[in-house]
Amino acid sequence: LTNVITTKLKGDAINDMIDLYNKNIPNMKTLTKEYSVIDVEGNPELEEVSERVSEDIASILSGIMGCHMKLLQIKLKRHKNVDEVTLPAFRWHSDLHPDPLLNVMVYISDVDEGSGPFEYILNGDGRGVVIDDTTHDFSVDYVDQLSKKFGLKTTQFLGEPGSMCIFNNNILHRGSIPTEKDRDVLLFQFRPTRKKTEKHMDWNYLNQPWDNLLTWAAWE
Repeated sequence: LTNVITTKLKGDAINDMIDLYNKNIPNMKTLTKEYSVIDVEGNPELEEVSERVSEDIASILSGIMGCHMKLLQIKLKRHKNVDEVTLPAFRWHSDLHPDPLLNVMVYISDVDEGSGPFEYILNGDGRGVVIDDTTHDFSVDYVDQLSKKFGLKTTQFLGEPGSMCIFNNNILHRGSIPTEKDRDVLLFQFRPTRKKTEKHMDWNYLNQPWDNLLTWAAWE
């Protein structure tokens, strides 16, 4: 999938998740100066609503991909309004993950140009530009040169709470820098599976190191 799909995730599950996220903001853990997270694991309320949201998203992805989908990663994250950022996620990059993996981003807060919206590059056909080179420095100037040469377009994902973006994270993308206010977001990663998943919140499987996930056993 090289299309970037933006839509609105609707229903009780995402509404409950938005309420719970805001309720748990005082429990956020600061990981770097740029972002904080809320732990799902060990929080029964968040685990229960995360299961329902994951199933809603998996159903949507199954319709797109034509197969069952299983949750690999889940993060509840705040990108903070700070003066300077150093993390690679804020630079243009490709993650070079296996093609069948799909990332899903759902906004919890209203995200406008000042909130550090997710950005991606589209070609003339409206598809994401897939990059297979992680050695190159995709600086802003270099990406501007590529865009002028090949007619590429930088696109911002803006939206209200519940706005959802589905994308292959091998496309050229970045998190832009929040200049006015924080950005609160749910991040999911799914992979195809042969069998319908009975339970997404399986902490023996979720959020594991990549060398554990990218084995044939993990893809059964």
